[in-house]
Amino acid sequence: MSCRISWLAVSLCALSVGTAEGQLPTIRLSNVFPPGGRQGTQVDFSIAGVDLDAVGRLSFTHPGIAAVAKTKPVEGQPQPQPVPNEFTVTIAADVPPGVYEVRAIGLYGSSNPRRFVVSAAPESVEVEPNDAQAQSTTTALETVIHGRFAAARDIDWLQFPATAGQTVIAEVLAERIDSRADVALELYNAAGQMLGNSRDRVGLDSLVAVKIPADGTYFLRLYDFAYGGSPDHVWRLVLTAGPHVEAVFPNVVTQNTTATVQLIGHNLPGSQVIAQLPQGEALEALASSITAPADPVGIADQAHSFVRGAGTALDWLTASLPVGTASVSATVNTSPWPVLVEAEPNNDPAAPQTLTTPVEVAGQFSPRGDVDYFTFAAQKDAVFWIETIAERAGSPADPFVMLQRLATNDKQETTAIDLQEIDDTPVRADSVLAGAASRDGVFRFVAPETATYRLQVRDLYGESRGDPRLTYRLVVRPETPDFRLVALPMFLVPQPWGAIVRRGGHTPLMIEALRKDGFAGPIELSVEGLPPGITCPPAIIGTGRDGAPLVFTATEDCADFAGPIRIVGRAKIGEADVVRECREATTLVAGAPVPAQWTRLAQDHAVAVGPLAPLRVSTSATSAQLVQGQRFEVPIEIARREGFAGAVTLVASLPPKPLEGQIAVADAQTSATFPAQLPADFPPGTYSLYIVGTAKVPSPRKDDKGNVIAVDTVEVTTPIVLQVAPGPLVLAPEVPGGGAVKQGAAIDVPVKLTRRNEFAGPVTLDLVLPAGVAGIQAAEVVVPADQAAGTLHIAAAADATEGTHAHVAVRARMEFAGRMVEVHQPIPLVVQK
Repeated sequence: MSCRISWLAVSLCALSVGTAEGQLPTIRLSNVFPPGGRQGTQVDFSIAGVDLDAVGRLSFTHPGIAAVAKTKPVEGQPQPQPVPNEFTVTIAADVPPGVYEVRAIGLYGSSNPRRFVVSAAPESVEVEPNDAQAQSTTTALETVIHGRFAAARDIDWLQFPATAGQTVIAEVLAERIDSRADVALELYNAAGQMLGNSRDRVGLDSLVAVKIPADGTYFLRLYDFAYGGSPDHVWRLVLTAGPHVEAVFPNVVTQNTTATVQLIGHNLPGSQVIAQLPQGEALEALASSITAPADPVGIADQAHSFVRGAGTALDWLTASLPVGTASVSATVNTSPWPVLVEAEPNNDPAAPQTLTTPVEVAGQFSPRGDVDYFTFAAQKDAVFWIETIAERAGSPADPFVMLQRLATNDKQETTAIDLQEIDDTPVRADSVLAGAASRDGVFRFVAPETATYRLQVRDLYGESRGDPRLTYRLVVRPETPDFRLVALPMFLVPQPWGAIVRRGGHTPLMIEALRKDGFAGPIELSVEGLPPGITCPPAIIGTGRDGAPLVFTATEDCADFAGPIRIVGRAKIGEADVVRECREATTLVAGAPVPAQWTRLAQDHAVAVGPLAPLRVSTSATSAQLVQGQRFEVPIEIARREGFAGAVTLVASLPPKPLEGQIAVADAQTSATFPAQLPADFPPGTYSLYIVGTAKVPSPRKDDKGNVIAVDTVEVTTPIVLQVAPGPLVLAPEVPGGGAVKQGAAIDVPVKLTRRNEFAGPVTLDLVLPAGVAGIQAAEVVVPADQAAGTLHIAAAADATEGTHAHVAVRARMEFAGRMVEVHQPIPLVVQK
């Protein structure tokens, strides 16, 4: 998979700053153990990670879950002292079973979230050693047991009693609780005969369902498929003979409606068997109903869903549904379109299922080799978006679509003309989300003529598999521009960090726009719920751009704070004012590229106040009106603290790319002017401009010899909102000799003018020099109306400042669109003796 990096990464790569490991401390959690507990109980709980200094509390996404630090007597201390990273977690009896999240809060911020599962069943922890069957940890049905592969090649054995006729389900949660383990699971009888095995059945997690043949003791063998192991290789195993749901069909419900769905799984009272799987287990189906809210596009309705990065732009709903005397959790997508359930038989191209658009088809690839056909009518030049959704919705199916036009030949026979294959969604080069690509396809279709069109839908692996759990969505809809937003804490690349707003400094939080159906308009970002002392000005995701950061600022005397916030985006789509709540993503491992399975949606946004920032880069500029090709001088103030007295390097960025050029602010300088140069072809629209500063600063950490460690830090100014209008012309200076001019000499620089946007007036040309360059002169040159060239005479005095000079530009001034405007074009200038 390709590496995707953000506007900030691109800017900083140009500066060659160090890797994320060489940064100021920022708290992160690598694992929590155990990753869950039972209602109405207390759990001995430990956390592990990096920069966990002074972690005094844990924050859970349900108010009924609370933690207190464990303490122990310490010699010489009058009171018991906290045990580092050890807590007692209390789960109230009324906390509903489900998946929640925990963050650690300490000196260096609020950590990334880790999942914490609450159940109604008894829970326990494996007992080591249990690497051999004879050492198996004893457990029982209707329990949950936790463990970890603490080292490479670790194997864990469990044993439990079961009765003939019971259908036993052993389900492992690893990926779904942020573990690095890829667990393989095997079930044996006492004679050593394997009765079932599984790997990657539920995403990367395993599940075995077996009808017990005889009373007796049975054994489970768990191991990491790659034989990896570490404290982060945690697993949670649910062992039950009760109701269990593997899939829901249809897996999409129309918004603001109640729909009947099938719960597909095992031990469902009142169900019917709908399939027999290869290992002999039966799949059952039970009817239930789910009500979808009118507009679930925020994060509140996704609290219990496990959503990988690929599914970030979908809308999700998790419901607790009654099954007999128990309840089960069911997760579905929601959609604004009518949902039609696929009607078999539709695997004959001569007898397809007819669709009335717009429509969502909920389909299944069952049995093996299943191919589904659908037709819809379209008028010439009608625009449709055709989309498949499977992997993004958690289905293992890999849909492939062939779009065809049906025609009638001279013999009145129906023929099919292939128009388009619709397969995978490619990687988006500027996406910060590792899961932006998927095996699902999307295609913008403009009907070439009034006709009937046919869709052939099949699973790419359909010749070797097929069962009711291979669900898919097929969407045929009109063009409906829209967007979703997702936030991702990051530095150079996505990192498993939380958010820290250092006092007296700025902290960027990357917001990515997941644009839909060609929507390209600007999106205004804002933050709600900030406490006194923390501010975050609005920012703009520019026209056609896919992301921009929000920049948080904390005052130097800001009070301690750690808690959730709300981020919203607003845009004009047609005549409608559209508001979308931003979702939060979290990365589970460090580094890049980040595999899709290591990025998921989180349940909230959290920020926390941290120590004093050693560097602050700020600007008083808030907005500017520019034209294409114009230079904008940004005033910059530099504040150095915490023993830092070094140089600062600055670049300008209009996400997703940096602008050309950088400047260095020397040790003693506290202010500078940054010449931000817009390219001549920069698209008109509304944008946010940022100045990014980097420097080597002293870390609070020291090396083994007690020496201070110098680390990279990054500071981003608050955004400057730019209104960029079309420009009147493009400058093309022809600089001789690479801009070399000797002291006491001169060069002539012909300048070509390409007029555009109906501009035909006179133009005044001159030269713009950066601060500190003296002894260079170029008299103004007026290019008459309708003329296309002029020549600047650049003269260097005998004492002109020697050297290669950056940020020298030819400037053109003119009246355009009722006001005076400027256009700049950088040129090389090298003054020689």
